[in-house]
Amino acid sequence: MKVIDKNSDLINDFAEKLKLGELIVIPTETVYGLAANALDENAVKKIFATKGRPQDNPLIIHTYSKEKIFEFTQNQPDYIGKLIDTFMPGPLTLVLDKNLIIPSIVSAGLNTVAIRIPNNEVTLKLLELVDLPLAAPSANKSGRPSPTKAQHILDDYKADESIYGLIDDSDCEVGIESTIIKCESDKIIILRPGKISKEDLENVVDVKIEEYIGKELLSPGMKYKHYSPDIPVQISKDVIDNDNTLNISYIKSNIDTMKFDESNIYRIFRDAEKGKFSKINIIETKELLNNIALYNRIKKATNQ
Repeated sequence: MKVIDKNSDLINDFAEKLKLGELIVIPTETVYGLAANALDENAVKKIFATKGRPQDNPLIIHTYSKEKIFEFTQNQPDYIGKLIDTFMPGPLTLVLDKNLIIPSIVSAGLNTVAIRIPNNEVTLKLLELVDLPLAAPSANKSGRPSPTKAQHILDDYKADESIYGLIDDSDCEVGIESTIIKCESDKIIILRPGKISKEDLENVVDVKIEEYIGKELLSPGMKYKHYSPDIPVQISKDVIDNDNTLNISYIKSNIDTMKFDESNIYRIFRDAEKGKFSKINIIETKELLNNIALYNRIKKATNQ
Protein backbone atom coordinates (compact mmCIF):
# COMPACT_ATOMS: atom_id res chain seq x y z
CA MET A 1 0.00 0.00 0.00
CA LYS A 2 1.10 3.58 -0.60
CA VAL A 3 1.81 5.48 2.63
CA ILE A 4 1.62 9.27 2.58
CA ASP A 5 1.63 11.91 5.29
CA LYS A 6 -1.15 14.39 5.91
CA ASN A 7 0.55 17.14 3.88
CA SER A 8 1.16 15.09 0.74
CA ASP A 9 -0.12 16.29 -2.64
CA LEU A 10 -1.14 12.67 -3.28
CA ILE A 11 -4.30 13.33 -1.23
CA ASN A 12 -5.94 14.21 -4.58
CA ASP A 13 -4.88 10.85 -6.03
CA PHE A 14 -6.31 9.07 -2.98
CA ALA A 15 -9.62 10.89 -3.46
CA GLU A 16 -9.79 9.75 -7.08
CA LYS A 17 -8.97 6.17 -6.10
CA LEU A 18 -11.82 6.18 -3.56
CA LYS A 19 -14.21 7.26 -6.33
CA LEU A 20 -12.96 4.29 -8.38
CA GLY A 21 -13.70 1.78 -5.60
CA GLU A 22 -10.30 1.46 -3.91
CA LEU A 23 -9.72 1.19 -0.14
CA ILE A 24 -7.88 3.94 1.73
CA VAL A 25 -6.92 3.95 5.42
CA ILE A 26 -7.87 7.31 6.96
CA PRO A 27 -6.88 8.87 10.29
CA THR A 28 -9.56 10.17 12.64
CA GLU A 29 -9.52 11.54 16.18
CA THR A 30 -10.77 8.17 17.48
CA VAL A 31 -8.98 5.40 15.55
CA TYR A 32 -7.79 4.82 11.99
CA GLY A 33 -10.55 3.72 9.60
CA LEU A 34 -10.61 1.52 6.50
CA ALA A 35 -12.56 3.66 4.05
CA ALA A 36 -14.45 2.99 0.84
CA ASN A 37 -17.13 4.75 -1.19
CA ALA A 38 -20.31 3.86 0.74
CA LEU A 39 -22.41 4.14 -2.44
CA ASP A 40 -20.33 1.47 -4.24
CA GLU A 41 -21.46 -1.97 -3.06
CA ASN A 42 -18.41 -3.71 -4.51
CA ALA A 43 -16.09 -1.32 -2.69
CA VAL A 44 -17.97 -1.91 0.56
CA LYS A 45 -17.66 -5.67 0.04
CA LYS A 46 -13.87 -5.15 -0.11
CA ILE A 47 -13.98 -3.70 3.42
CA PHE A 48 -15.65 -6.82 4.80
CA ALA A 49 -13.32 -9.15 2.89
CA THR A 50 -10.12 -7.28 3.79
CA LYS A 51 -10.96 -6.99 7.49
CA GLY A 52 -12.50 -10.46 7.74
CA ARG A 53 -15.57 -8.70 9.12
CA PRO A 54 -18.94 -10.48 9.16
CA GLN A 55 -21.41 -8.80 6.80
CA ASP A 56 -24.10 -8.69 9.50
CA ASN A 57 -21.99 -6.12 11.38
CA PRO A 58 -23.04 -2.62 10.15
CA LEU A 59 -20.57 0.07 9.13
CA ILE A 60 -20.31 3.74 10.13
CA ILE A 61 -20.35 6.22 7.28
CA HIS A 62 -18.31 9.41 7.45
CA THR A 63 -19.10 12.76 5.90
CA TYR A 64 -18.02 16.40 6.31
CA SER A 65 -21.07 18.57 7.02
CA LYS A 66 -24.47 18.85 8.68
CA GLU A 67 -26.05 19.19 5.25
CA LYS A 68 -24.57 15.86 4.16
CA ILE A 69 -25.89 14.11 7.27
CA PHE A 70 -29.38 15.34 6.36
CA GLU A 71 -28.84 14.25 2.76
CA PHE A 72 -27.95 10.67 3.65
CA THR A 73 -30.63 10.18 6.35
CA GLN A 74 -34.32 10.92 6.81
CA ASN A 75 -36.97 11.48 9.52
CA GLN A 76 -34.42 13.29 11.70
CA PRO A 77 -35.71 14.32 15.16
CA ASP A 78 -35.88 18.05 15.86
CA TYR A 79 -32.89 17.97 18.21
CA ILE A 80 -30.41 16.52 15.68
CA GLY A 81 -29.14 19.92 14.50
CA LYS A 82 -28.22 20.88 18.04
CA LEU A 83 -26.23 17.65 18.52
CA ILE A 84 -24.35 18.17 15.27
CA ASP A 85 -23.56 21.81 16.04
CA THR A 86 -22.30 20.94 19.53
CA PHE A 87 -20.36 17.71 19.04
CA MET A 88 -19.30 17.55 15.40
CA PRO A 89 -16.77 17.26 14.00
CA GLY A 90 -16.07 14.89 16.90
CA PRO A 91 -16.40 11.42 18.39
CA LEU A 92 -20.18 11.08 18.17
CA THR A 93 -22.07 8.77 15.79
CA LEU A 94 -25.78 9.19 15.10
CA VAL A 95 -27.99 6.23 14.18
CA LEU A 96 -30.83 7.59 12.02
CA ASP A 97 -33.27 6.29 9.42
CA LYS A 98 -31.23 5.93 6.25
CA ASN A 99 -31.95 7.50 2.92
CA LEU A 100 -32.44 4.90 0.16
CA ILE A 101 -29.24 6.15 -1.50
CA ILE A 102 -27.25 4.22 1.15
CA PRO A 103 -26.92 0.54 0.09
CA SER A 104 -28.30 -2.14 2.38
CA ILE A 105 -24.86 -3.77 2.71
CA VAL A 106 -23.60 -0.73 4.62
CA SER A 107 -26.27 -1.06 7.30
CA ALA A 108 -26.37 -4.89 7.36
CA GLY A 109 -29.97 -4.78 6.17
CA LEU A 110 -31.16 -2.35 8.84
CA ASN A 111 -33.38 0.60 7.95
CA THR A 112 -31.03 2.85 9.91
CA VAL A 113 -27.46 3.98 9.28
CA ALA A 114 -24.67 5.11 11.62
CA ILE A 115 -23.13 8.42 10.51
CA ARG A 116 -20.61 10.93 11.85
CA ILE A 117 -18.26 13.81 10.99
CA PRO A 118 -14.70 12.92 12.07
CA ASN A 119 -12.52 15.58 13.68
CA ASN A 120 -9.38 15.25 11.59
CA GLU A 121 -8.18 17.94 9.21
CA VAL A 122 -6.78 15.76 6.43
CA THR A 123 -9.72 13.34 6.49
CA LEU A 124 -12.21 16.21 6.32
CA LYS A 125 -10.28 17.53 3.31
CA LEU A 126 -10.41 14.07 1.71
CA LEU A 127 -14.17 13.81 2.34
CA GLU A 128 -14.73 17.15 0.63
CA LEU A 129 -12.56 16.15 -2.33
CA VAL A 130 -14.42 12.86 -2.74
CA ASP A 131 -17.82 14.42 -1.95
CA LEU A 132 -19.20 10.96 -1.24
CA PRO A 133 -20.08 9.22 2.03
CA LEU A 134 -17.23 6.96 3.11
CA ALA A 135 -17.93 3.72 4.94
CA ALA A 136 -15.04 3.38 7.37
CA PRO A 137 -14.93 0.88 10.22
CA SER A 138 -11.75 0.68 12.29
CA ALA A 139 -8.85 -0.39 10.09
CA ASN A 140 -7.74 -3.39 12.13
CA LYS A 141 -8.28 -7.01 11.17
CA SER A 142 -11.65 -7.98 12.61
CA GLY A 143 -11.50 -8.67 16.36
CA ARG A 144 -8.04 -7.13 16.80
CA PRO A 145 -7.26 -4.00 18.85
CA SER A 146 -8.22 -0.89 16.91
CA PRO A 147 -5.30 0.94 15.25
CA THR A 148 -4.33 4.28 16.76
CA LYS A 149 -1.14 4.79 14.70
CA ALA A 150 -0.12 3.99 11.14
CA GLN A 151 2.26 1.21 12.16
CA HIS A 152 -0.67 -0.78 13.57
CA ILE A 153 -2.17 -0.99 10.07
CA LEU A 154 1.14 -2.09 8.58
CA ASP A 155 1.41 -4.75 11.30
CA ASP A 156 -2.07 -6.13 10.57
CA TYR A 157 -1.92 -6.15 6.78
CA LYS A 158 1.79 -6.38 5.91
CA ALA A 159 1.87 -7.15 2.17
CA ASP A 160 -1.91 -7.15 1.65
CA GLU A 161 -2.47 -5.49 -1.73
CA SER A 162 -6.23 -5.01 -1.28
CA ILE A 163 -5.61 -1.62 0.41
CA TYR A 164 -4.47 1.06 -2.04
CA GLY A 165 -3.17 3.60 0.45
CA LEU A 166 -2.71 4.83 4.00
CA ILE A 167 -2.65 8.42 5.27
CA ASP A 168 -0.26 8.67 8.24
CA ASP A 169 -1.28 11.40 10.68
CA SER A 170 0.57 10.22 13.79
CA ASP A 171 -1.30 8.94 16.87
CA CYS A 172 -5.06 9.32 17.24
CA GLU A 173 -5.98 11.89 19.86
CA VAL A 174 -8.97 10.16 21.50
CA GLY A 175 -7.86 6.56 21.09
CA ILE A 176 -11.19 4.72 21.41
CA GLU A 177 -14.17 4.56 19.10
CA SER A 178 -16.98 7.12 19.01
CA THR A 179 -20.06 7.20 21.18
CA ILE A 180 -22.97 5.74 19.17
CA ILE A 181 -26.50 6.94 19.86
CA LYS A 182 -29.82 5.90 18.31
CA CYS A 183 -31.84 9.03 17.75
CA GLU A 184 -35.60 8.54 18.11
CA SER A 185 -38.27 11.24 18.11
CA ASP A 186 -38.73 11.26 21.89
CA LYS A 187 -35.50 9.76 23.25
CA ILE A 188 -31.83 8.96 22.68
CA ILE A 189 -30.47 5.46 23.27
CA ILE A 190 -26.73 5.08 23.90
CA LEU A 191 -25.72 1.97 21.96
CA ARG A 192 -21.97 2.24 22.53
CA PRO A 193 -20.33 4.47 25.15
CA GLY A 194 -17.47 6.74 24.18
CA LYS A 195 -15.79 10.02 25.08
CA ILE A 196 -19.08 11.91 24.77
CA SER A 197 -21.04 10.83 27.84
CA LYS A 198 -24.69 10.68 28.79
CA GLU A 199 -24.15 13.81 30.90
CA ASP A 200 -22.63 15.63 27.91
CA LEU A 201 -25.73 14.82 25.86
CA GLU A 202 -28.11 15.81 28.66
CA ASN A 203 -26.49 19.24 28.79
CA VAL A 204 -27.43 19.86 25.17
CA VAL A 205 -30.81 18.25 24.44
CA ASP A 206 -34.03 18.06 26.46
CA VAL A 207 -35.10 14.50 25.67
CA LYS A 208 -34.92 11.25 27.61
CA ILE A 209 -31.50 9.58 27.33
CA GLU A 210 -31.05 5.92 28.25
CA GLU A 211 -28.38 3.26 27.91
CA TYR A 212 -29.20 0.24 25.78
CA ILE A 213 -29.41 -3.06 27.66
CA GLY A 214 -30.85 -5.37 25.00
CA LYS A 215 -29.07 -7.75 22.61
CA GLU A 216 -30.57 -6.75 19.28
CA LEU A 217 -27.98 -5.67 16.71
CA LEU A 218 -28.70 -1.96 16.21
CA SER A 219 -25.29 -0.50 15.32
CA PRO A 220 -21.62 -1.37 14.77
CA GLY A 221 -19.67 -2.84 17.68
CA MET A 222 -22.56 -4.58 19.44
CA LYS A 223 -22.36 -8.26 18.48
CA TYR A 224 -18.84 -9.64 18.17
CA LYS A 225 -15.68 -9.89 20.25
CA HIS A 226 -13.55 -6.81 19.62
CA TYR A 227 -10.23 -5.16 20.49
CA SER A 228 -8.41 -8.40 21.41
CA PRO A 229 -4.65 -8.93 21.04
CA ASP A 230 -3.17 -12.34 20.28
CA ILE A 231 -2.62 -13.01 23.99
CA PRO A 232 -5.42 -13.38 26.58
CA VAL A 233 -6.75 -10.31 28.40
CA GLN A 234 -8.29 -10.76 31.83
CA ILE A 235 -9.75 -8.53 34.53
CA SER A 236 -8.94 -9.19 38.18
CA LYS A 237 -8.78 -7.36 41.48
CA ASP A 238 -5.15 -8.30 42.16
CA VAL A 239 -1.69 -7.96 40.66
CA ILE A 240 -0.36 -11.27 39.35
CA ASP A 241 3.28 -11.80 40.37
CA ASN A 242 4.47 -13.51 37.21
CA ASP A 243 7.12 -12.36 34.73
CA ASN A 244 4.97 -13.53 31.81
CA THR A 245 1.97 -11.42 32.84
CA LEU A 246 1.68 -7.72 32.10
CA ASN A 247 -0.21 -6.02 34.93
CA ILE A 248 -1.81 -2.70 34.03
CA SER A 249 -4.12 -0.34 35.90
CA TYR A 250 -6.18 2.73 35.03
CA ILE A 251 -4.26 5.99 35.22
CA LYS A 252 -6.59 7.44 37.88
CA SER A 253 -6.09 4.53 40.29
CA ASN A 254 -3.26 4.25 42.82
CA ILE A 255 -2.10 0.72 41.89
CA ASP A 256 1.66 0.50 41.26
CA THR A 257 1.68 -0.92 37.72
CA MET A 258 1.96 0.32 34.15
CA LYS A 259 -0.84 2.85 33.61
CA PHE A 260 -3.37 3.06 30.80
CA ASP A 261 -6.23 5.27 29.65
CA GLU A 262 -8.24 5.65 26.45
CA SER A 263 -5.34 7.11 24.51
CA ASN A 264 -2.98 4.14 24.90
CA ILE A 265 -4.98 1.00 25.79
CA TYR A 266 -4.90 -0.46 22.27
CA ARG A 267 -1.21 0.37 21.85
CA ILE A 268 -0.42 -1.42 25.13
CA PHE A 269 -2.37 -4.46 23.93
CA ARG A 270 -0.41 -4.55 20.68
CA ASP A 271 2.98 -3.92 22.29
CA ALA A 272 2.38 -6.65 24.88
CA GLU A 273 1.68 -9.34 22.29
CA LYS A 274 4.99 -8.51 20.55
CA GLY A 275 6.98 -8.79 23.78
CA LYS A 276 7.68 -11.46 26.37
CA PHE A 277 4.18 -11.53 27.83
CA SER A 278 1.68 -14.38 27.55
CA LYS A 279 -1.18 -12.61 29.33
CA ILE A 280 -2.47 -9.13 30.16
CA ASN A 281 -3.99 -8.65 33.61
CA ILE A 282 -6.11 -5.52 34.03
CA ILE A 283 -6.66 -4.48 37.64
CA GLU A 284 -10.30 -3.69 38.32
CA THR A 285 -10.69 -0.55 40.43
CA LYS A 286 -13.61 1.74 41.17
CA GLU A 287 -11.95 4.43 39.07
CA LEU A 288 -11.92 2.09 36.06
CA LEU A 289 -15.51 0.99 36.64
CA ASN A 290 -16.55 4.63 36.63
CA ASN A 291 -15.10 5.06 33.12
CA ILE A 292 -17.97 3.40 31.28
CA ALA A 293 -16.52 3.74 27.78
CA LEU A 294 -13.07 2.40 28.62
CA TYR A 295 -14.44 -0.47 30.72
CA ASN A 296 -16.74 -1.37 27.81
CA ARG A 297 -13.72 -1.82 25.51
CA ILE A 298 -11.88 -3.90 28.08
CA LYS A 299 -14.84 -6.22 28.61
CA LYS A 300 -15.14 -6.67 24.85
CA ALA A 301 -11.44 -7.56 24.66
CA THR A 302 -11.97 -10.28 27.29
CA ASN A 303 -15.18 -11.39 25.52
CA GLN A 304 -17.27 -10.62 28.61
